[in-house]
Amino acid sequence: MCVVPSPARPVVASGRDLIVDDAEGFVLAGGASSRMGLDKASIAIDGRRLLDRVVDALQQLDQVTIVGGEHAHPSVTTVPDRRPGAGPLHAMAHCADLARSPVAVITSCDLPLIDADVIDALVRRLRRSGADGVVPVTDGRPQWLLASWRIATFRPAARHAVSLGHRGPRALTRQLSIEYVVSSDDDRLADADTPADLDRLGVRWGQLDPKR
Repeated sequence: MCVVPSPARPVVASGRDLIVDDAEGFVLAGGASSRMGLDKASIAIDGRRLLDRVVDALQQLDQVTIVGGEHAHPSVTTVPDRRPGAGPLHAMAHCADLARSPVAVITSCDLPLIDADVIDALVRRLRRSGADGVVPVTDGRPQWLLASWRIATFRPAARHAVSLGHRGPRALTRQLSIEYVVSSDDDRLADADTPADLDRLGVRWGQLDPKR
């Protein structure tokens, strides 16, 4: 399918009154965190769980759901992985099946510097675009687990890709038009797979009880 490239400009602008209707958020928290060596969702950044920081960035949306893991949160619903260990595409397809809004933002739980401006911009960009999804690109790498999607097209595409045995979200490019938004210098879009990634982002981090 057609892939819609975008010019090299920032994905976010700040200073807006952030109210996003008819969109919901999903945080994937069921990964093994093997490269990190400890549960990523329960890492403390400046004394707060990494998972909580990501949920906070999504709270402007109509609804937020944590998918996978055993991480309680006082204000959002947590649902178990449908197929634990099956890969991110399966988790994304699960989110699509859970979605009740026309737009969904699906993120990983390992985004230390994410904020509400980023989420707002992803949803607004999708609504202005003719694409099926908006995916930021940082350091030449698409951030598939920080993207906004039109559920009407994303749901059947994700289901089909899973049915073919795919595990990674890159398979979605065969069916969906995707706008890639290049931003090479915005750490808010960066994920952290290893302790070195956390150190590079300059955050103070430690570990909390993973079942807090």
